[in-house]
Amino acid sequence: MKTNKKNSKKIISTKLKSKNFLAHILLFIFAIFFCIFIILNNSFDNINLQSDFLVERAIVHDILGENLQEDFYIPNIYIGSQRVMLEILSGNHKGQFTEAENRITRFHNIILQSGQEILVSITDGLEYITFHDISIYGNNRFTVIITAFILLCLAIILINIKKGYTSVISLLFTFIVVIFFMIDRILLGGSPVFYSIITAFLTTSFNIFFSSGFGKKSAVAIISTWTGLITAIFISVILSNMTNISGINLEDARQVMYHTPSGITIDIRELFFAVIIIASSGAMLDTSISVTSHLFQLKEYSKISKKEIFKSGITYGGDIIGANASTLILALFGSSLVGFMLIILFDFPFLRIINLDFIAVEVIKVVSAAFGLLITIPVAAILGAKFFE
Repeated sequence: MKTNKKNSKKIISTKLKSKNFLAHILLFIFAIFFCIFIILNNSFDNINLQSDFLVERAIVHDILGENLQEDFYIPNIYIGSQRVMLEILSGNHKGQFTEAENRITRFHNIILQSGQEILVSITDGLEYITFHDISIYGNNRFTVIITAFILLCLAIILINIKKGYTSVISLLFTFIVVIFFMIDRILLGGSPVFYSIITAFLTTSFNIFFSSGFGKKSAVAIISTWTGLITAIFISVILSNMTNISGINLEDARQVMYHTPSGITIDIRELFFAVIIIASSGAMLDTSISVTSHLFQLKEYSKISKKEIFKSGITYGGDIIGANASTLILALFGSSLVGFMLIILFDFPFLRIINLDFIAVEVIKVVSAAFGLLITIPVAAILGAKFFE
């Protein structure tokens, strides 16, 4: 009898794995076609602002002359100018050689060297460029950034080959959906809240199903993620209404508002909630998957009661809350470090500090996410105790 039961369990397990594998492949194919579709059908070319200059790649062939001196106020910083010979490497002027002046200031502190690849701005509409038509735009960091990203992906895969590749694919899927779907739709005048919710649903669902398969574990993770996310949205709406904070108070929101092409209206006020939805979805997703995976493995390898599963989930979740609370606070200081430095330099009174826009915005984001996490954990523990019995 025992042998028959073991054999039947093995057969059921094999069937479930084959079904999950097939679903995995279908989900992967869907993700590829969806990403190709939104990339090919984006509207960036139609809504981009027209500029009177082009940014192209160039290489420094020679330093013709320079006049550099150490900055009097900032140590190890040099200011002055350089005269260089450049070769254009991209665009309509590819292959042309021209001289250019590099003005080196505190805020545009790029000291060029022979053989260095850089970005230059060129006046648009010219057949040939001269000394007066070109200026140094900045460093070309493309190779370094792409290499760093590839190394990160390889490191993730090497740590855990089976889960690593799913993590990398989920990362790429999330990046593409946010850029080519959510931002594209918002810039066309779509509702920031609506498209951020759709984006959060697509990315969190794909991440969970692609990493955990189709089953009870994924169902618990999705329900707990969205319960926490809805809580975070609800708290942010209450706090924003009480503090009179909206997307208008976000950094660079005014620039978006003023530079939006004519005929397109973007609801700037909703951008605040879109930021919270996208940012919070990541925190809820991470927490729900961690708690759910812990409970799933606990039940799989030991025989414990529903009550013990729930207690274990709450205890494990409490540790996550402690770590995430510190992460949220550190993220607050990290994103607004310069602002806090200015506050100290100007010796602002506490009443003025607590009423600054950027302080209110960051506090609402942190508090909303924290409340979402506080709901995500018990929901995951309750559902885990019910479904993993």
